[in-house]
Amino acid sequence: MTWGLAGFGLQAAADAQNQAQAQVRELWRRYRHGVETEQETVRLHIERAGQATETKRLQRSIRFRVDGGFLVLVRFVEPALDKGLSLLIDQAGHGPAQLWLRMPSWPQARRIAGEREARSFGGTDLTFEDNRQLLGERLDDWQYRALEMGLIEATPRTASGYGKRLLRLRGDGELAQIDYYDPQGRALKTQLHEKLSLEAGRWRAERVRVQHQQEPRSTLLEVEERRFGMPMSEAWFQSQLAA
Repeated sequence: MTWGLAGFGLQAAADAQNQAQAQVRELWRRYRHGVETEQETVRLHIERAGQATETKRLQRSIRFRVDGGFLVLVRFVEPALDKGLSLLIDQAGHGPAQLWLRMPSWPQARRIAGEREARSFGGTDLTFEDNRQLLGERLDDWQYRALEMGLIEATPRTASGYGKRLLRLRGDGELAQIDYYDPQGRALKTQLHEKLSLEAGRWRAERVRVQHQQEPRSTLLEVEERRFGMPMSEAWFQSQLAA
C-alpha cells in the first residue's frame, strides 16, 4: 500500500507539472499569435529614492521564428547619453539564447553570458535575463508547478539570477504579474503587467511596472506606439546592431 500511495503521489506531481507547463506554453503561444514582426516605442520612468525621476525612451524590434524562437533588438534613442545603447537577443527554438551588447562608445558588440545576464540593463530594473524572457521563456529552462489562485511556480533548471519566479495568470490566460525571488528565497522584485488587452487572439500589456522589494527603486515602461508587420529580416537585426 505504501508503494502504491508513493506512486500515486509521484504521478499526481508529474501531472501538475505537465499542466503548469502546458499553461505557460499556451500563454506565450497566444502572445505571439499571428505575429511575424513587431516594433514598439517605449518610454521608461526610472525612480530611485531621493533622486529625480529619470526618463528614457527605447525602441524594441521583434521577429518571431517559426521554430518558436525570436530575434529582439532593444535600442535606446533617448537621452543623448544612452542613445545607441543596444541589446540583441538571438533565441533559437532550441538551445540557449545568445545576447549581444553594444555600448555607444564600443566599436563592436560584445557577447553577454553567464553571471553577467543577471545585471541591470540600461539602468532599469530589468536585467539582461529579464529582457530575454519578456517574449516567452524557453520551457526546458524551468520546472513548473501549478499553485492555487492562478499561480505557477517556476524554478530554474539552468543558470539563472533567480531562485524562483511566481507567474500570476488571469482567468483569460494573460500574464498579469511575475514575482521574482533571489537565490536565497527572498522576495526581490515584482513585475506588474498593466492595461492588458486581448486583440486578434493575442494579448499585450500597455504598461509594465517593475517594483524592487529589497531597494527603494522602480521602473515603469509605457508603450507609446506599437506596429505589426514591419519589413525586418534576420539580416536587418544584425545590420542595426553593427550600425
